[in-house]
Amino acid sequence: MARASSPLLLPLAAFAAAGFLGGSLRAQEPGWLDRVHFFADGRLRAEFNDNLAPSPDRHRGRMRFRFGATFDVEDDLVFGFRMRTGDPNNPTNPYADFGGGSGFTNLALNLDRLYADWRPSWLDDGNFRVLAGKFDSPHVRNPIYGELLLDADFQPEGVQFAWKRALGESTTFGVTHGQWIQIENGSSEDAWMSLTQAHVLVDADSAGSWDFVLTYEFVGDPTPDGATAITARNRGNAVVGGEFASDFGVLNPMVVWNHGAFTVVGEYFDNLRAASGAEDNGFAFGGKLKTGYGQFWYQYQQIGQDALFSPWVQDDFLLAVNAKTHALGWKKMLGERTQLHVWLMASEADDPALGGPADMVYRFRTDFSFDLL
Repeated sequence: MARASSPLLLPLAAFAAAGFLGGSLRAQEPGWLDRVHFFADGRLRAEFNDNLAPSPDRHRGRMRFRFGATFDVEDDLVFGFRMRTGDPNNPTNPYADFGGGSGFTNLALNLDRLYADWRPSWLDDGNFRVLAGKFDSPHVRNPIYGELLLDADFQPEGVQFAWKRALGESTTFGVTHGQWIQIENGSSEDAWMSLTQAHVLVDADSAGSWDFVLTYEFVGDPTPDGATAITARNRGNAVVGGEFASDFGVLNPMVVWNHGAFTVVGEYFDNLRAASGAEDNGFAFGGKLKTGYGQFWYQYQQIGQDALFSPWVQDDFLLAVNAKTHALGWKKMLGERTQLHVWLMASEADDPALGGPADMVYRFRTDFSFDLL
């Protein structure tokens, strides 16, 4: 019996020895877990939408889950990914509705980030950054509500460069440029867009800090050779003959003032490539106050029909463009990893002759957000 079993014992012994030696060698190297950084968050939402005639009022529960990690591949190179719930064909909505689909269906989970982040230490001490793949754009946003130009859930695909450095003791300058592919067509022209931004942050000591930001978003032909994939996502821009009536080159200056617990923001939008006679501009202003009872915020915005490229803008408000909107909210940390956010939005058409609801429409939300990792 011993002779019969020896052919099995030899490879098992060799495997065990290799495992022991490999484990000993790995113990002398940095652990791979030291190079991996996981993160995850979840959210439960109650949402009430009112005065939607002729459609019925809509009240629903929603949920979101996101999970991802970054890997330190080299000292100056990070690879990352993120998964999220939601329809993979809707890049601005990671939520699943209670009872959505055909009833009690399982939730979809898909990748919305997959990228490399390179910050070469030999190039300006690592202040220069290159992103490639599908990523979260690092441009500066309105800190009150920063999703008018682009929804925060929108993850572009392509390449982006960012550079930031101090200019003296009180001034920081930064610039970023992204070249993004909206649709890649194998047999026709691609649909692409770009975003370029410069910002200057000035610390004025007792007078607070000022952030001056200038952004330009350029959208190439979104319907190359008559393709309609992007026009199907239109949320209010003028359309003629199945194509957008305007081209889009949106100039977006913004000023942010921070002073202690106060933040005040004003920004302007001007579509320099809009069609003649189109509603081509808009603005937003607002502020927030941090207190011991939580953070209170308010913002008002007025957006013309072709002031913004609507397929990729925010989906929080019932109206995206051709809209006047009041939004206010209250945020409160309920613990170290749990936040309550209650907010109310009221919108009406900026120019009723261009469409939109006849009266004010309302959306009320309550969010419970959980920082899981």
